[in-house]
Amino acid sequence: MIRNLNKEFSPLKARIELEIRLFEDADLNEMNEKFRHIGFIKQNIPHCYTGVTVDNIPCFRTWFMKSEQNEQIQNYFGDLFPLLKEDEALIEGVFTNPKFRGQKIMPYVIDKISKQEHFNGINKVMAFVKISNVPSLKGFRQAGFSPFIIRHEKWRFFKRTIIFEPLNEIFKTEYEQKTKKHISSIAVDSEGVFYL
Repeated sequence: MIRNLNKEFSPLKARIELEIRLFEDADLNEMNEKFRHIGFIKQNIPHCYTGVTVDNIPCFRTWFMKSEQNEQIQNYFGDLFPLLKEDEALIEGVFTNPKFRGQKIMPYVIDKISKQEHFNGINKVMAFVKISNVPSLKGFRQAGFSPFIIRHEKWRFFKRTIIFEPLNEIFKTEYEQKTKKHISSIAVDSEGVFYL
């Protein structure tokens, strides 16, 4: 999915009060994620952000990476993502603490991070979401993202091949069916990314 940051968008407000800060070592497994993304954390790829409650309880984590991290991204993920252009950022490793799901945290935090001074000069933010991950699809849509490309992962003899292709009508229809419920009042006029 992708969001054009030059287009006006008013995200939903989270249902709880949140602050956003950089990830701290003490946050590790504070969200009951069973050490999800531990390898990613150990790679120390900037910038990992944590959404915390006013009591500093971690409830959300994600990485926002810019083109300066292309080499680190490729070293860790291989060809899973396209190389970022200078005005692009990539979101990866999105995780909401199960205790805080349903609070509209993801779209709110992603929007707030993308507006930080560190991301001046970034025009597009992309994320890759499985079409089966309906909560994330809805969260990204609520954050102003929409599909723009399909990524296929194919495995043969333990070797992965990544293929990117343009959106097709079947995919667009499936996306609309999965995401339109509960968000029909939100205007989405940017561009976006998915993979099957």
